[in-house]
Amino acid sequence: MKALPMVVAAAALACEAPMREQYVLADREALPEGVAFDAGAGTFFATAVQGGVVTRFSPLGQEAVFHRAEDPSVSFMGAHVDDERGLLWLCEVALTAGPRSRVLALRVGDGRLARAVELGEAYCNDVVTDAKGTVYATDSLQPRVFRVDAAGVTVFADDPRFAPQPGGLGLTGLDVSPDGESLLVAKLAPPTLFRVRLADPADVVAVQFTGDAFGMSGDPRFPGPDGVAFVSEALYVAYDGGVQQLRFVGDGHTRAEVRTTTAVPPGLTSLVDAAGRLYAIDGDAFRVLHAQKQADPPFAVVHIDTGLFDGA
Repeated sequence: MKALPMVVAAAALACEAPMREQYVLADREALPEGVAFDAGAGTFFATAVQGGVVTRFSPLGQEAVFHRAEDPSVSFMGAHVDDERGLLWLCEVALTAGPRSRVLALRVGDGRLARAVELGEAYCNDVVTDAKGTVYATDSLQPRVFRVDAAGVTVFADDPRFAPQPGGLGLTGLDVSPDGESLLVAKLAPPTLFRVRLADPADVVAVQFTGDAFGMSGDPRFPGPDGVAFVSEALYVAYDGGVQQLRFVGDGHTRAEVRTTTAVPPGLTSLVDAAGRLYAIDGDAFRVLHAQKQADPPFAVVHIDTGLFDGA
């Protein structure tokens, strides 16, 4: 990969260049896990759970290293762009140290480190910001969601239902509801989705479902929910071999109808809303790290057609 060039007329490029169906990673050694989108510049970021790098794709599909960890054994997990503040937030996990985690904020314009916040002994899986720029991050090993603001880091929500099964992972992806009032937080096993009220984090409800079974237990293509992302009013949930669409019924985001597609590339982990279109990272991270399967590069950021759910 080339070093990241200076961003020149990024906004103009974002307007002029049509979004591609896929952005293929040239690096076949790094194992992608997270994906984020910078709406101002029209660029995608892909994190690597192996390789210690964050890759950036320009609107024209040009690939460059955006950030490289000093320690190549560091894992970059979930990512999120705070468009208003021009920051790319990342979950960084040092697996050789316990594990220990940090959340990092990089300036999207030049990649400079704006902030690093220690989470201590934690497995930071995914990260998101609300309208005020407050950061929320899941811990896959402990039953908690962190909150990071100007004052520092606190445990925002903890609930025994968040706890992982023995030897496994618990909380995975999260996103803020379109009305800005709730977090929707996924748990790997048993497959569960929680609604956590931002104004009252003790108000935690397990979402109830109609339609398809959430998590499709027993289907090997659905080992557990991973990344989640709202596109308009629908929430999409990534699995290794499929995607589920959740359309909420009534107020409060506590009931949803589920539709499922498997007409997607295998190896998905994370999702992102990119200018109203759904994109995913196809990187085989779950199957390599947790199912002891071989990676199958090349990897890519891929468009997921939400029309696949219209007839489901």
